[in-house]
Amino acid sequence: MAFLSNRIKSLRFVLDVVDRETLPAVPGQPAPAPETLRVLGTTSVEFYDRRDQAFWPLLRLPVIYLGGPDVPLLVESVRDLCALKRPGFAFRSGSHDELVLQVVRQGEGFVVEAGLDLGAYLFETSGLPSDPGRELALFRFETGTAELVVFADQLKEQLSSLAPGGALR
Repeated sequence: MAFLSNRIKSLRFVLDVVDRETLPAVPGQPAPAPETLRVLGTTSVEFYDRRDQAFWPLLRLPVIYLGGPDVPLLVESVRDLCALKRPGFAFRSGSHDELVLQVVRQGEGFVVEAGLDLGAYLFETSGLPSDPGRELALFRFETGTAELVVFADQLKEQLSSLAPGGALR
């Protein structure tokens, strides 16, 4: 599980990369490259409950399908941000852009905006479609360079452990 905590470790954004899509073998056709296959995961925003001394979800998307190159691009964006190559980045993923993550440099730290769009899941239960972003829950917090580095490393480690292959540089 990869998590990006706020400065006081009371709130965190979580992206858990669980598995890589596998496609059936087609005789006479080469297997697709692992980096082109979708990645299955879950994402949430959690708060720390001092009474339980544990994190609890405020909001969780049970399933999210990330594009094959999305996680490596997110890791690269975080690395570029920490290396001062860019002032910030915006990231969108999911089959209906259910996940939106924006991180920008502000002063000595960074401001994180994590958005989880419930529209696709509400459509499944209610049958009523909504416009993209209309059911977006947005969470904003501050974080530091160390937390961003740990988050990128955790994502890289998770992705490299998925079958088949897919290790990041």
